Amino acid sequence: MNNYSNRGGIILGIVGGVFLLFAIRLFYLQVISEEFAVIAQATDLEYQEVYPPRGIIYDRNERIYVNNSPISDVIFLPNEVSVPDTALLENLLGVTRDRLRQILKAPKGLQKYVWHPLATQLDQDRFAKFSEQLWRFEGMKLVTKTSRQYLYPAGAHFLGFINEVNEGELEYFKKIGDTLTYNYHPGDLIGKIGIERQYERLLRGKKGKQVVLKDAFRRTIGSYADGKYDEKPQAGTDLMLSVDAELQQLGEQLMVNKRGSIVAIEPSTGEILSFVSAPSYDPSLLTGSDLGKNYFKLAKDPELPLINRPLTAQYPPGSIFKMLQALAGMAQGIMDENTRFSCGGAWFRNGGKPACHGAHGACDLWVGIKQSCNSFFAEAYYQFLNSTQFSDIHQAYQRWWDIMSQYGVGHKLGVDLPDEKPGLLPTKERYDKLYGPKGWGALTIYSNSIGQGEVLMTPLQMANACAMIANRGFYYVPHFLKSEKGRNGKWAPSQFEKNTVPGSARFFQIVVDAMEQVVLSGTGTRAKIDSIAVCGKTGTVENKAGEDHSVFIGFAPKDHPRIAIAAIVENAGFGGTWSAPICSLMMEKYLTKKIKDPEKLKRIVEQSFRKSDVAPKPANNAPVD
Repeated sequence: MNNYSNRGGIILGIVGGVFLLFAIRLFYLQVISEEFAVIAQATDLEYQEVYPPRGIIYDRNERIYVNNSPISDVIFLPNEVSVPDTALLENLLGVTRDRLRQILKAPKGLQKYVWHPLATQLDQDRFAKFSEQLWRFEGMKLVTKTSRQYLYPAGAHFLGFINEVNEGELEYFKKIGDTLTYNYHPGDLIGKIGIERQYERLLRGKKGKQVVLKDAFRRTIGSYADGKYDEKPQAGTDLMLSVDAELQQLGEQLMVNKRGSIVAIEPSTGEILSFVSAPSYDPSLLTGSDLGKNYFKLAKDPELPLINRPLTAQYPPGSIFKMLQALAGMAQGIMDENTRFSCGGAWFRNGGKPACHGAHGACDLWVGIKQSCNSFFAEAYYQFLNSTQFSDIHQAYQRWWDIMSQYGVGHKLGVDLPDEKPGLLPTKERYDKLYGPKGWGALTIYSNSIGQGEVLMTPLQMANACAMIANRGFYYVPHFLKSEKGRNGKWAPSQFEKNTVPGSARFFQIVVDAMEQVVLSGTGTRAKIDSIAVCGKTGTVENKAGEDHSVFIGFAPKDHPRIAIAAIVENAGFGGTWSAPICSLMMEKYLTKKIKDPEKLKRIVEQSFRKSDVAPKPANNAPVD
C-alpha cells in the first residue's frame, strides 16, 4: 500500500511540475517577453535586402579615384500599392502619369507579391521631398544604395559606369545558371562598360538581409529577434588601377577639341598609365537620375564621344610600322644594320610607288628609320617576301604574318576591358580571295611595308608595340588592374602574362638607337625632353576620308624605360608637328612631375582639330612624318 502511495505522490509531483513550468512559460510569454508580444501583433515576416557599398577605385598612387555617394530608390509592392494622389506622386518623383500607370500595372501573377522599382537614383532633393510624403502611399518604401562619385573627372572610357540591370542581363544570368552573379533583381545596379563591368563581381560585394516584422496593415513593427537572423552586407573589393589620375587629366586636357587617342604603358609591367579617348566626357554625367538623358545627348553628339578609340578604333599605323618591319627583317636574317637600299625620291622597282619625301641615296637602316625612308622599307619588304629561304610567296608571307602576329598586330592583346578590337593583319587566304592564289606578290601588297596597306592597329596595339621595343623583345599584356585589396586590408598585386617575341636583344638595340636619333635630329625633334634620352618614331597616316592623321610612338628614358606611349590625332597632319609634342609633354609630366615649358602646353591645348577644322596636307602624295 505504501508503494502505491509513493508512486501516486511522484506522479502528482511530476504533473504539478509540468503545470508549473507551463505557467511560468506562459507568464514569460505574455508579460515579460517583448519579442513574442510583438509577434503576437504581427501577421508576417519580411525579408529585406541590404545593399553593400561598391568597391572603391584608387589610382596607382593610392589616391581615391572613384568613391561612393548614397542614392535612393522608390520601390512598390503591387498587391498593396495605393496612390491616392497621382499628381502629387508625379511631382515628387518627376515621372509622368502615363509612365506611372505603365509601371504600376505591369506586374502580374506572382510578381504582384515582389517589390519592384518605381523610381530609381533619386537625388537628395527628391529624396527629402518624397520622404516627407511617403506615409500617403501604401505599399511603397525607400531603399538606399550607392552611386559613383568621381574625384578626378577624367577616364570615363576605361572607368565605365553603373546603371540598372536590364531584362536581357537578368535572362542571361538565369540562362547560364550562375548563382553567384544571378542575385540581381530589377532596380539593382550593375557595371555596364569599362572597369565597372570587367570587375563587376569584385566591385559589387554581397547583399545583406534584414528580417522585419509587419503588422496587419503592413507597417513595420521592428527587427525580428533583435536582428538574430539578419545578415550584414559585404562591401565590394577595393581596386587599385595602374592609371596615374593626374597624367590622365593632362592627357585629356591636351586632346581638348581633337579626336584621337593617347595610350601610355609602363614597359616593365604592362601597366597602363594613361588611356585617353578624345573627345571625352565627365564620367559624373552618367550617374544619378539624369544618366539616361545625358547618355542620349552624348550618343547624338556628332563628335562621337562615347567611342572608346584606344580600344576600338582601327587605323593604318603609318610609318611607326617601319619599326616592326625592321625587326621582322632582322629576325629572319633578311637584313642587318649595315644593309643599304637605294632611294632616289621614290621606290623605282615599282614605278615610283611609294614616293618618298626626299632622295636619301644609298641609305642604311639607321637613316631609313631616322628619315623615315619609304623606299628603304618597301625594298626591305620586297626582299623578305622574295627571299630564297621560302618556296613561294605564300610561305614567305605566312612567316611575315607569324612574326607580326607575335608583335601584337592583328589580334586582341587581352587587356582587362570588354569590347577590345583586334585590328587587322590580313592573311594569305584574304589575298588569295582578292587576287587569286597566283595573282599577287610583293609588288601587289607593298603598301603594308610603310603601314599604309590593309594592316590596321588600335592605339593600344601601337603603345604595346612601343613597350615591346623599349623592353628589347618582350611585353606584358597591357592591363589596368594593379592590385586588389584583401579582407586583411593588404594589396595583392595582379599577375599578367609575359610574351617574348622574335628577334635578339641586339636587333632591338639597333632599332632603339635609331629611334633616339629620330628625336635628336630626325623627324621627331619636337618630342625632346631636357636631360632625358627619348626614343621615338613619327608617322603621318593617309586618310581617304579627310586630312591625314598625326601619329607618334616613343619611350623614355632610353635605358630602363619607365613609360612607353602612342598618340594619334585625327586629321592633324604631320606626326612630328602634333603627336610628338603631345607625347613629349605626357612623358615629361610622368617622369619629372611637372611641365617646364607652359607655352608648349598652351599651343597644344588651344589647337583644334574637330571635323570642321582643316589640317595642312603634303604637297605631293608621299606620306610625310
